Amino acid sequence: RYRNLLRRVSTLPRGRDAYGIIHFDAHKGNFFVDGDTITLFDFDDCCYNWFANDIAMVIFYEVTNQDDPAASFKAFWPHFMRGYSAENDLAPEWAETIQDFMTIREIDLYAVIMRSFGVTPGTIDELQHEWPRRFMQDRQRRIAAGERYLDADIAW
Repeated sequence: RYRNLLRRVSTLPRGRDAYGIIHFDAHKGNFFVDGDTITLFDFDDCCYNWFANDIAMVIFYEVTNQDDPAASFKAFWPHFMRGYSAENDLAPEWAETIQDFMTIREIDLYAVIMRSFGVTPGTIDELQHEWPRRFMQDRQRRIAAGERYLDADIAW
């Protein structure tokens, strides 16, 4: 599944309006807000990639480990897109790629946690850190079943 997703996204167009340098790790731990000013930092994952993938990472981390991810997305999305659209005009058809990019991150993160924390499916409950423990709950089954990362329609 992972390889199929990578093959599919590798065929996406790389025009200047859709592809360029992205942060690739924009989440609440990587920016400060001071009034109307957002200061983004921690650029170690910065790379050339699709702008839609950067949006996917923002959504991914906004909804991950929320009790109701779809409700979190619904509350967050219009405000995020209003700000994003003020700075960049990404064509609406790119919304169709967001789920694929989030699934790629989901599988990447699953593998990283398994490796970095020495986790096996039977030892997830023994993780001492709450964030990875919550993330890993039922993750293997969801990935194997091909479930979408977020049960929500994404459009702009």
